Amino acid sequence: MTVRVAVIGSGGIARDHVSALARIPSVEVAYVFGSDLDRAASVAALAPGAQASADLAKILADPTVHAVNVVGATPDHAPVTIAAGRAGKHVHVEKPAALTVADFDAMVEATEGGGTSLMVGQTVRFQPSITSIGNSVARGAIGDPRLIHLSWYTGHVWPGGWRGWQHDKERSGGHPVHNGTHALDLVTWLIGRRPIRVFARSFPPSQRGCPCTTASI
Repeated sequence: MTVRVAVIGSGGIARDHVSALARIPSVEVAYVFGSDLDRAASVAALAPGAQASADLAKILADPTVHAVNVVGATPDHAPVTIAAGRAGKHVHVEKPAALTVADFDAMVEATEGGGTSLMVGQTVRFQPSITSIGNSVARGAIGDPRLIHLSWYTGHVWPGGWRGWQHDKERSGGHPVHNGTHALDLVTWLIGRRPIRVFARSFPPSQRGCPCTTASI
């Protein structure tokens, strides 16, 4: 069976997703959605047969689309995922999945509550070095982890650096949400336990420093 996927978003991350999906033999990129049709077309060109569209309703109404890959702006994750779930589509959504717990609960209800699946793109645990650590923990090679300390400095990879939109709480949830979601997912995965309480502290950016996040579970 060939799985037809619609990619919702036309930015840099969308390019990465479309390029990766195009290399999977059992997957076909059906659509690339974007408010800027020319930009969506340039991303769609990365996958043979993919169509560019600025009509989300049309995409979700297409019965040949099995799944939707939501990789647009974070504030759009919840409404697009909910609409896709209600349309009977499986959904993969980039992290952070939502800006509020209430939004995420609604996303789960619209997808898994209706018989489709919802997956959040937590990619760090699949990185080779992290996979190696995870395998060591699973084998008991390093004992039973009780404390994990992570330092997360990644602002240099963003086009705007530490002044990028990733620190606008309205757009990204702020640094503890935008990047902290990776750290929290990694810690809970390696320890294998559900969080009971989460404490996070961020430091504001400065001319000579960077906003850093520390978290304990």
